[in-house]
Amino acid sequence: MVDLLLPWTHSGFRVHDAGWAQYTTARLSGIVSDPSGAVVAGAAITVHDVGTGYTQTANSTSAGQYLFPSLPVGTYQITVSMAGYKSYVQKGIVLSVDQAAALNVQLQVGTVSQEVVVTANSSLVTTDSATSVS
Repeated sequence: MVDLLLPWTHSGFRVHDAGWAQYTTARLSGIVSDPSGAVVAGAAITVHDVGTGYTQTANSTSAGQYLFPSLPVGTYQITVSMAGYKSYVQKGIVLSVDQAAALNVQLQVGTVSQEVVVTANSSLVTTDSATSVS
């Protein structure tokens, strides 16, 4: 137990903290590649919680990596798009409290207006706890 003396309270008032608060988020990361296995830098990645409408976006790095470090738990759809490739859409990604999930995406050559749609989360892999430090 930790006693915290808050500076804006009276000198005798203490707040008791019974421990760290539990996280209510999950982490989603992965690598975007092309059919040859080469990484795709600058791909636009959007995650959308289908239950709440929450949306977050990111771009893949020069190493093809993306990271959403703190997503509220829920059921998500991910969309990955890049000029010269078909858009990739995966539905039904369920993220749980403290989950650290990895989803690698392989884009197919085509136009952005074309889509590759995956409706199950079979390729979603939990890699570790979202609170662990590597």
